[in-house]
Parts: sequence; C-alpha cells; structure tokens
Amino acid sequence: CKPSEPHLVPYLTDVKGFTLEEVTNKIFPVSIYAALAFYIVAGPASHVMGSKAFVVFGSLCKLGTRMILIWGDTLGAMQLMQVLFAAGSASELILFAYVYAVTDRASYQSVTGAVSAASLAGYMVAAEFGQLAFEAGASYESLFYVSFASVGCATALCMALPPPPKAAATAVAGAAAATSVGGVGG
Repeated sequence: CKPSEPHLVPYLTDVKGFTLEEVTNKIFPVSIYAALAFYIVAGPASHVMGSKAFVVFGSLCKLGTRMILIWGDTLGAMQLMQVLFAAGSASELILFAYVYAVTDRASYQSVTGAVSAASLAGYMVAAEFGQLAFEAGASYESLFYVSFASVGCATALCMALPPPPKAAATAVAGAAAATSVGGVGG
C-alpha cells in the first residue's frame, strides 16, 4: 500500500526541486536498465539465497527506495533509488516461487490468483487513498511517509514468514531460475 505512488513526478519536481527533464531523462531511465540486470539474475540469485531471503532482500530494497525518496536530495540519490526500486520489483517474481514452495501443488492456481488479486487490489486501494487524501489537503510529503510506514510493515511481515521446506524451495527456485534466464516457456 503506497498511496504516494501516483504522485511521484509532482513530488520529485515540486518538493525535491528536480526539473521534469531530470526526472524523465536522468532519473526514471535508470530503473529500466537496472531492472534488466535484476530480472536476469533474480532466479539464479534466489536459488543461491533461497526464495524467502530474496523476498526479504527485495522488501529491504523497497524500504530503501522509500527512505531515499524522503531523505535523499541529489540526482545521484534519486538514481540509486531507481536501482533499489528495480531490485525490489525483481523480487516480486520470486514471491511466487516462495508461495509455491509453501503451498501444495494442487493449490497453485488458486494461490496464484489470490496473490495476484491481493497485489492489484493493494495498488488500487493505495492509489485511491492517496488521491482522496491529497484532494482532502494531505501534502505530498505525508503521502510518502505513509508509504514508508506501509513498506516498513510489509518488510517486517516478510521477515516473519516461515522458511519454505528445503526440498520444495530448491525445486521451485530452480524452476524460477530457468524461467528468469530462459523466458516463459511452454
């Protein structure tokens, strides 16, 4: 739940003082190139680290993203924020590997739907809450603090997740690594 998400560009220009040219040409493109690298290594890295550890790593990256957005003021800091954002986004793929590792095979389809629906509903509710709060007079800064608190809670929940069974974690992480490197097969 990140109610600040729809307000990122105005926050960077109006609050942080970056020009629109800097935001569109020097800050946002960093996440595209970083994402390419992180999506390629996500599967193999999760195989080595374990799916839960990689999900926690991604959650910490998302928390770092929020911290830099609040307390960072330089172009370099915002570019680092985009690298952390890309790493956190790549970990979302591995969340499914973790979920499959702790779920019996017969439930994969319903669990996939539930996780996807919860994620999309969270994005929608957060965006609506952010817009309503902003229209009611909330500042951009307050929305980013709410997002920081929300991501902090999610990070704590990630750390509290039980470890997946060893055999299942190895098999699912291996499949995720193959999918990450070779694309979606069929």
